[in-house]
Amino acid sequence: GYWHAGSGGGQDWGGDDDEPPNDLIWEVVPKYIDNYEIGRRACRFVYKAWKQALTDIRAARDGFQWSGTMPQPMEVNSPQAIRRSFVGLWIADAVQRLYQACNGMAMGLTEPAAAKMFQELCSSSGGVPQEVAGDLPLPKANWEEPAKSVRLVFADLLKGAKPTK
Repeated sequence: GYWHAGSGGGQDWGGDDDEPPNDLIWEVVPKYIDNYEIGRRACRFVYKAWKQALTDIRAARDGFQWSGTMPQPMEVNSPQAIRRSFVGLWIADAVQRLYQACNGMAMGLTEPAAAKMFQELCSSSGGVPQEVAGDLPLPKANWEEPAKSVRLVFADLLKGAKPTK
């Protein structure tokens, strides 16, 4: 994509890599959500959550205490850990936003669909920011990490799901 310009060295923190892969998100997300309106909202949440996850990763890498919520621990001590943490943050935030916006499981996205959706996003070029991916190869389409994150987030949501009045 056009936004790869200048991300050459991989160490270009905060280069032109700040923008989420909007085209990719709008291409992938609606395939997994039948309802048009919910699909549009989901695209926006996935976009916002990507930006937020990148901000959180940068802060953690700079040594700031991370205070957000995601089911697995935040780790930035290796390239793999950074990528894993980004994916975990991104998925937790996006799914939680969608869940809240749709008052729970009416969000039109099942756990298996969410897993597949994020696997497709993560294994596509630009899905994970260059800054986070570094020199790691592009994950395979069946990469287990997004599926695991989705599983944890859904388990978390179901645990907290209370009958609505």
